[in-house]
Amino acid sequence: QSLTSEEPHAMTLTLNIVRATNVPADDLHGNSDPYVKVELLDVEGGVLDGSQTTTMDNKVHPIWNQVLRLAAEGLDLDTCSVKFTLNDDDRWSRDDFIGSCSITLRDLIRRPLIRLLMQEDSGDPVTGDGDRSEPCEIEVAVLEDGMPEAWPRPQERHAGEHSSYPYHLFMVTRGTRGDVQPFVALARGFAEQLGWMVTICTELRWKDFVKRKTADVSRGKVRFRPSGGDTVTTVESLVGRWATSQKTEFMQLMMLCMSEAAFFHSASTVVHQVQRYELEDRPVDAIVFAFTMGSVAMLASEFCGKPVAGFILQPTAISSTDENWLAVQPIETETFSFLDSVESELFTGQTAFKLVKSLVDRNPMSKWNIDRIREAYGLHTARTMDTMRQFNVHLVIPMVPETFQRPSDWGNGIHLTDFIFLRGKGKTASTLPEALHNFVTKAKDDGAKLGLMTFSSMPVTRATVLSCCVKMVEECEHNLRMIYVGKRQPDEPDTNIMQRVHSLTAESRLFEIGRADFGVLFPEIDVFVIHGGLGTTVEALRMKKPIAVSGPLLLDQRFWGRVCFEKGVGPEAVHIDNFSSVCVEFANNALHPDDQCGWRASAQNLLWGDETSDGVAANVEAFRRFFIEECIQPLPKQLVGILDPNWNSIADGASSIVETFKMYDVNGTGKIERFELEQVMGALDPGWTPDTVKPMMDVVDANGDGSIDYAEFVNWIMAGVGVSAAGVRRAALAARLGTNTCEGLGFEEVRARYVSKFEVTLFIRETSGVTFVSMQQDDGVWVAVEDAVEVSEEDAAQWPILFP
Repeated sequence: QSLTSEEPHAMTLTLNIVRATNVPADDLHGNSDPYVKVELLDVEGGVLDGSQTTTMDNKVHPIWNQVLRLAAEGLDLDTCSVKFTLNDDDRWSRDDFIGSCSITLRDLIRRPLIRLLMQEDSGDPVTGDGDRSEPCEIEVAVLEDGMPEAWPRPQERHAGEHSSYPYHLFMVTRGTRGDVQPFVALARGFAEQLGWMVTICTELRWKDFVKRKTADVSRGKVRFRPSGGDTVTTVESLVGRWATSQKTEFMQLMMLCMSEAAFFHSASTVVHQVQRYELEDRPVDAIVFAFTMGSVAMLASEFCGKPVAGFILQPTAISSTDENWLAVQPIETETFSFLDSVESELFTGQTAFKLVKSLVDRNPMSKWNIDRIREAYGLHTARTMDTMRQFNVHLVIPMVPETFQRPSDWGNGIHLTDFIFLRGKGKTASTLPEALHNFVTKAKDDGAKLGLMTFSSMPVTRATVLSCCVKMVEECEHNLRMIYVGKRQPDEPDTNIMQRVHSLTAESRLFEIGRADFGVLFPEIDVFVIHGGLGTTVEALRMKKPIAVSGPLLLDQRFWGRVCFEKGVGPEAVHIDNFSSVCVEFANNALHPDDQCGWRASAQNLLWGDETSDGVAANVEAFRRFFIEECIQPLPKQLVGILDPNWNSIADGASSIVETFKMYDVNGTGKIERFELEQVMGALDPGWTPDTVKPMMDVVDANGDGSIDYAEFVNWIMAGVGVSAAGVRRAALAARLGTNTCEGLGFEEVRARYVSKFEVTLFIRETSGVTFVSMQQDDGVWVAVEDAVEVSEEDAAQWPILFP
């Protein structure tokens, strides 16, 4: 149905499916034949109405511009959603699924035009088949024709809408809710305290969580952008459950090493999101990343020219040569202790971590290995942590300095601040559910002690949890009553356990509940059994009571188990499979009147930051200092391609020209439009503006049709230089300056355009007789020479080029 062929109907959702970009080829002999299926869903996912576009044969960037209408009467904007599915039409077999995206009605109609990232069933972003695997998106226009009168109308963005924000921070993280939550707290701080605009780029699953927790921000602004991926789905899969059930140090090391590589799928999506802001009125100023997104953030920093800093919740992932600084904390898991000793020796140290992680990140069998990704963006290979150490990239660890012994070889770019918690502004007083409140009150009235067991969303079977709780209540010497808070797993405990659970519940000695406000519940507790997550552990430590860390004990959970043990507030961490054998002993020691283990005394004497503070201000101040006062710079762009001095033949140069043309031809039309040239040049160097691009466009666009075709592009690169690698490089460098020649350019003029020392050095080497301010070494210190000097090509090749 064309846009003008159908009259609007009352009470309809009218959508114009405009186009899709970067559709991957699903057919054996050519591109996909894509079409979009649109379904209107109720709160339970039932289909209320649906329609679909026509099929576009053999298209990578199909354009439909086709109107679809769905019945909209009586729909709730917040509970109903629209699902867009991109399929490949197969004439002789079942259509292939390419990707999909669901969005609530309210979010869909908020703007008149929206771009939706397509995702696979696993949650990973759908990407095209080009070298960079650009993300696949569909563009949808929301029309007001037939829209119910009670619905809000789509609102256009106003020109300059975001230009008033003094700074735009792009934060990228992936993982579980516990991984995302500290970033949301930090984003709120940047917005409220500094008035900044903050974009949180994370998994679509957390969109509602991010928006809900930042809805009351009054000063700055917090936005959401999808990174692709769905960690929860991965963890809850059969393979994920198997992996998280493994106790060995070897498997922990493998999971730690794979935790970043598993998110490489998001690399092109993250870069794409940063680049898109370059076309808006408030481009990104800097990037903040989680540990698992370090390599992706470094790529974005180099390619997009943005300063970068890390917000690291897993300090053991930061390498050190100190013997006691382990990547994986060992625990007893084997029947024979010598096996634990062997594993501890081989699979816990930083050397093993660095070696295995390098192999995983560069897995030659994987499409998504970091070397291939960097090469696709024209960047040399690099080891993430080594590069960050080399350039002293700032890493903030939201923990008080007393939490652990700082490694001796950590540089001054690593900062310990304060624990951070997500607490809403003006949060209303919370209460416990009535049944739980009554349980706590009765226990206090009876003079009993209260124990809490919680494993957050960790996959611990209900049978295991209830068995431990029952055993602690029945066998503890000190009238202990237990509360279990957590997600109810689908397994069914045996009849004997359930009979005892029902009996203890009826006697008000055991209570099981899915959720509770820990801020209200924790002060009532006398002894804790927790999984070792950062937030839960610190909140429990601040209660100054004995703590046992158990559960699956994955990655940083082992770190916190070690912290609790070394601080003397509880026993060594024990895997949940073995906890039933020690749970009663722990309860007896924790509640012993004489405090024989000293756990209560140690807990009382420790300080864990300002307990009245959420820690946001200290962390915000650290980043403000880096980005504003120190004005940290982007990581140096380590370019290859047309700036690669290692070309051996013109064939290498020609291949690079083809790839460079593709980079500039953003929409894949075979021509470089002026807006594409502005976009790419601006991304390469913020110094390029529409005014400086126009003269360059006028020089290259020989036929004056307003775009650059491939022939014009090649003529531009090759004009007047002959077929030599050096000549091609020289012409390319001249083109970056918007001129036909490199002759007669001063150093300041060159420096104003070039984005890296490497490029300036190459320019000098390819150009004779360039005037520039030289640098000389005086007692090991580089100082500027006042007088400009004439430098020959031979001399320039011998001199280091440093910026005054």
